[in-house]
Amino acid sequence: MPEQLKSYNIKLNAADLMWARYEAMSTHAAHGTKRKMTPSQIEDRAESLYEDALENLEETFSSAERGDWGMEMIDRLHRWMDRKIDFDAGFNRTLAPDVHSMPRVRGSESRYAEDSGLPKLSKRIKRQLCALHSLLVACCEIAFEVPYPQPNVASATQTQELKSKLADLLKKIKT
Repeated sequence: MPEQLKSYNIKLNAADLMWARYEAMSTHAAHGTKRKMTPSQIEDRAESLYEDALENLEETFSSAERGDWGMEMIDRLHRWMDRKIDFDAGFNRTLAPDVHSMPRVRGSESRYAEDSGLPKLSKRIKRQLCALHSLLVACCEIAFEVPYPQPNVASATQTQELKSKLADLLKKIKT
């Protein structure tokens, strides 16, 4: 994930946590308990956090469009988002500071993400892929004759010559 999206992701996670808190409070009855914050206050706080996150994202994309981080960064940022980002869409703008309209970074585990990317592979699947790869290599070696370069084997005379040269060099070093 690009470094520029990390602060947005942190703000979005804080807003999502506040929204989950609101949902939990609104689904359960108060049962006469005193609360420090009412559900409407928590909903307002979540909306405020979503607004902060959206402002952060807009600043990030405007900096990338100016070329502050290089010309390829805007494309990279778009690839990392789960939906189309267009702050200049006017009435057709689909981005809003609410849980359903906020864009998510690919790989997000949020249930509101439109495209979360590829799931992580479990250890069992990784082992199966490694075993499959090994079988594929073995099958190719059996089915096809792969030419391997022959190592240079020194003859007995060449070996004796190299030993004598080494001995001469060692004598020169000692003296």
